[in-house]
Amino acid sequence: MVNYILFNQKYLHFLIFLLILFFLFPHQVIIHAEISDSDLNQIEIKSNNIIYITGFTPFFNYSVNPSESIVNELNQTMIQNYSIIGRILPVDFIEAPLLIQGDIKNLDPSLIICLGLDSNCDSITLEALSINLKFNVSDNQPLQTFQRLKRGGPFIIPTRLDIKDMFEDLKNNDIPASISFSAGLYVCNAVFYETLFYLTESNIKTPMGFIHVPHLEDYNNNGMKLETMIDGILTIMLTNIQ
Repeated sequence: MVNYILFNQKYLHFLIFLLILFFLFPHQVIIHAEISDSDLNQIEIKSNNIIYITGFTPFFNYSVNPSESIVNELNQTMIQNYSIIGRILPVDFIEAPLLIQGDIKNLDPSLIICLGLDSNCDSITLEALSINLKFNVSDNQPLQTFQRLKRGGPFIIPTRLDIKDMFEDLKNNDIPASISFSAGLYVCNAVFYETLFYLTESNIKTPMGFIHVPHLEDYNNNGMKLETMIDGILTIMLTNIQ
């Protein structure tokens, strides 16, 4: 597994933090909402053939959010015999997860992929886990916003997508890719965690995961072409429906 993990120095402190929590508070940190081996066998693509994908509107001082651009390009298109349905989310801790939950009820999708911008990354970044914490850096008193997303919820819920296969398929298609163990503590992580929590509590076995994308090449020298990002997301979809 180590061969598939690209360790980034900015995540080292986070991994140490998780290890400390695990050894000090094992009952609180153990992922009691993770999917068991028997549940994994039940995660199957449904017959309605809908892939649900989300992105975000621009936030902070960014004039463009590539996750929005990707979703707009893919919305109402087809991949193999699957319809891609897109939703652009507001950068809001409360409204964004609720919109996704409503769409899941209405669409009953076969696959859920949520996208967001990571201004510090330069590759398609596969998020391995979500965290039951939030921190609103845009709040006037951000320290007061540092709290759990769900009281009584597990500290960590892992992705339901196959990180290893997605990483391999992206690399085989010459698309820059990496694996991350921290989706941050902003709205991206909130959407990731709350959607997985909702699916688990509702006993919905649909595969779901979160992908971070870099800035557009035109916006940042370390960015990526929109076409490359779209190819990457389509590759991820194919990995999960084949």
